[in-house]
Amino acid sequence: MVTFEVDKGDRFRKFLVYRELACYYSPVWNSAFANGFKEGESQTYKLDDVSASVFELLVQWLNTQKFDGLLTQKDVLEAKKEHDTLLRKRKGTSHKKLKLDLKKSLDPSTAKQLKRNLIDLWILADKFIIPKLQKLAILALARAGYRYGPVGATEILHAYKNTLTRSELRRHLVTSSVGNCDKLEEILKELKADADSADDKAIHFEVSMDLNAAQQRRREECRIYCDDGSSEMGCGCEHCRDVSSDDDDLPPSVVDSETENSSESE
Repeated sequence: MVTFEVDKGDRFRKFLVYRELACYYSPVWNSAFANGFKEGESQTYKLDDVSASVFELLVQWLNTQKFDGLLTQKDVLEAKKEHDTLLRKRKGTSHKKLKLDLKKSLDPSTAKQLKRNLIDLWILADKFIIPKLQKLAILALARAGYRYGPVGATEILHAYKNTLTRSELRRHLVTSSVGNCDKLEEILKELKADADSADDKAIHFEVSMDLNAAQQRRREECRIYCDDGSSEMGCGCEHCRDVSSDDDDLPPSVVDSETENSSESE
């Protein structure tokens, strides 16, 4: 067994993990524990930039390849079907009422923390080069997004500060935000309101540019498919309401995996 000491803020926890599992899934840990580094001598790895709740998700995944019920592509598709059913039934229902229906199983603060933890889990998996866990974190974020709504401006900024350009996490957050008209407007207002006082104006600018570019692509798609010729996102035409396809707006990782599974079965 190897020990991971997680110490962020005033919360300190130790996690015992099978060395074979840690070294198998992460080349970073394999190098640290197998070679003559201090971690190899002490069989202890210290982390001071991750919360215990996020690292606990990682340990759950190492032991079971699952975490907290956010398990498979099927879970994401089921959550999307719930979301789509509400959209089809809305018929004039306000987006606020729709959001309440979608969020009824979790209070807003818990849902927000869940999504923040999943973002941090992706960042952690990226740091230790665990692509399989990154993929699952995106799936879990997609499911949480369908059930509780997209992430807010604060979470997107946090993700951008801790990821590289064109990362899969950035792509997912931008795509999911653009897919929700009300949320996108809210995010853009938050970014504009706090851009002047922001510590990192470059990050604010990059997020705004990516969101606006994605919004423009969405409008172009709507211009092509809308029967009434409208170019406005979420204009209420048949195309904007038709979300029956299981692959629509899913993260690429979900669609790719479904395609691979179909090919294998053939």
